[in-house]
Amino acid sequence: MRPLLDWFGTLLFVPAFGLTMLVFDVIQRLALLVSRGAHDRALLGLQWTLARLCLPLFGLRAEVEGADALPPPPCIFVANHQAMFDMPLFAAAAGRHHLKYVAKKELAQGVPSISIAVRRGGFAAIDRKNRVQAVEAIRAMGAEAERRRVSVLIFPEGTRAWDGRLKPFKPAGTLTLLETMPDAPVVPLAIDGMWRVVARRLKPLPWGERVRVRFCPALPRSADEDREGLLRRAEAEVAATIAGWRSPDRGV
Repeated sequence: MRPLLDWFGTLLFVPAFGLTMLVFDVIQRLALLVSRGAHDRALLGLQWTLARLCLPLFGLRAEVEGADALPPPPCIFVANHQAMFDMPLFAAAAGRHHLKYVAKKELAQGVPSISIAVRRGGFAAIDRKNRVQAVEAIRAMGAEAERRRVSVLIFPEGTRAWDGRLKPFKPAGTLTLLETMPDAPVVPLAIDGMWRVVARRLKPLPWGERVRVRFCPALPRSADEDREGLLRRAEAEVAATIAGWRSPDRGV
């Protein structure tokens, strides 16, 4: 019975996901003719549709903690990363923050909705083989986010954790954001369970997986702060949250 549910949910989700990406590609292009604010709202509409309408098609159960206690934008969200579906859950929950991401430059071409967002949405398209370019792109994203009063999201692991194991946080990109946005609170952001969703590369998607998201309490900033220490505090918060979820006393 379970394999039938898996394939049923996958066959519902895949065309819905594809259609959503195509439709919002057009919506984003039209919104850009109006204003950047209109494009921000179109992007939020895309993320909300994916998180609230598409992902539940294969029974995904998303539990979000801490979104109601977020400080106003701009903030720097420092998160672990398990799959491409992390982003719509984060952005839909963060709402008015209109999250801007660090994305690999390959996504800037050929992917409906995502490519136009990366190119025109205030994201940082980075070349992971060119550290100087990556740092400058992140700096530009942070400066624009500060000016427009929106928030940024960075994945310091540098790649997805396909096996669910948290990788060490790399400092360069986050330290650049901390320097560029000196007044923005740092919000550690943890997700777990999404790695199981994509473990079979959509062949098929597992039915009814539970995914947990937690916006940890914001870490305040100060003029004389230890930025490296601040990053390590964020990393420790994410690690502790995931460990707590996986504790035998609390369940997965």
